[in-house]
Amino acid sequence: MFYYSYDDRSNLIAKFNSPPTDGTPVWQYTDDLDLQNYDYVVGQIKDGVITWLNPAKPKPVPVLIQHIQDLRAENDVLGQTAAQVALDNMQLNSMVDTLGAALAQAQLDIISLKGGVA
Repeated sequence: MFYYSYDDRSNLIAKFNSPPTDGTPVWQYTDDLDLQNYDYVVGQIKDGVITWLNPAKPKPVPVLIQHIQDLRAENDVLGQTAAQVALDNMQLNSMVDTLGAALAQAQLDIISLKGGVA
């Protein structure tokens, strides 16, 4: 069950997973509606539960374009973060390889100092 706040024209304006504790008036509905990309106008309410919705209308084009631009910017940040993590991982692998080689050399040096194979 989802909880939707509304304006004075019965437009759904915000979605909550649980009833808001600040006293915001809400209506209940079973479906998870996409309020970011679509406008919904309630057609009928019974006991605080939405029983009928008018067909969803896509948000105006400028709003959708802004949403796409926001998603692209977020994707760019995530891509940069993934690239940095991959680079950090390569540097750590290189360090592990260097430390492994240094350890092997140290073991050979110890064996050599002891006068041969132990």
